[in-house]
Amino acid sequence: MTGVCVNTTNTCEVLAWCPIEDDHNIPDPALLMSAENYTLFIKNSVTFPLFEVSRSNLVEGIDAAYVSKCLYDPNTAPLCPIFRLGDIVKLSGFSFETIARVGGAIGIVIDWTCNFDLDVTQCKPYYTFHGLYGKSDDKERAKASVGYNFRYAKYHLEDNIPKRTLLKVFGIRLDIIVQSLARKFDIIPTLTAIGSGVGIFGVATVVCDLVLLYLLPKREFYKNMKFKYTDTQTQDRDSEAGSTETTTYTK
Repeated sequence: MTGVCVNTTNTCEVLAWCPIEDDHNIPDPALLMSAENYTLFIKNSVTFPLFEVSRSNLVEGIDAAYVSKCLYDPNTAPLCPIFRLGDIVKLSGFSFETIARVGGAIGIVIDWTCNFDLDVTQCKPYYTFHGLYGKSDDKERAKASVGYNFRYAKYHLEDNIPKRTLLKVFGIRLDIIVQSLARKFDIIPTLTAIGSGVGIFGVATVVCDLVLLYLLPKREFYKNMKFKYTDTQTQDRDSEAGSTETTTYTK
């Protein structure tokens, strides 16, 4: 605040750069349209310390001769590490015309899901693409901001007066996300899981018996079906004619 107020408008002056920024005039056609055929070469490696395995996205068969002439395609060349910028935008669901005008952010996911019961050479990367921060036609996510842009300024003196040139730049941001998962069969965890399952079955039997014998309304019926009652005669030691009668329960 400068401390100076204008009574006619009931406002006060603010010390700021002028004129005020007007960012509504976006170049159309966009300057980024010429970047559609640019290519991106991605090098990536992943390590699985538990299995002592390291893999690179330049897998077997991806040599200098192949890289010099290949271009990524999800069907015909899924392992090629060279990506055309226009293809990346298309596979992410964006329109290149829109993203070139207002900018955008795209995530490139490199997924390593490996089964080391098979040969290590079968562990290969899988690429997917998706848009970040929403798209211009996504009304719910695009309410706050559409695209991707940032500002920077160049400062200079002109007749001893400080001046600046403020630039608002629209661009395409690429975030490379690597995720990995490896599995291999091991007999020890398998036996442990089987033993735990057998133990759970034993506990379940005891619990079911307790519920049926003491909690259910028809517990007497279940008790009669589960146990068999028998009577046995035994000779008394003090009397030849005397006897005692005992009842035993068998399951």
